[in-house]
Amino acid sequence: MADLGYHDLRRANATVLVRSGVDVKTTQTRLSHSDPKLTLGIYAQASTSADRGAAGRLAAELMSSASEPDSNAAQHWP
Repeated sequence: MADLGYHDLRRANATVLVRSGVDVKTTQTRLSHSDPKLTLGIYAQASTSADRGAAGRLAAELMSSASEPDSNAAQHWP
């Protein structure tokens, strides 16, 4: 980790936090950003693995909802 400067470590911190699912408000506060839009604009580029994870969670929820009786379907869908 030689030759890493302050901003390199700051960027790494933010990237790890966002990619590991830490909410944007917490990340914003840790970085002392005045607006969460700034944090999201800089650090929240979608990653392939995050996108696959989101798709997997959606698929699992849809599959579990589909296997439930119709009387419970309204609890999952507005």
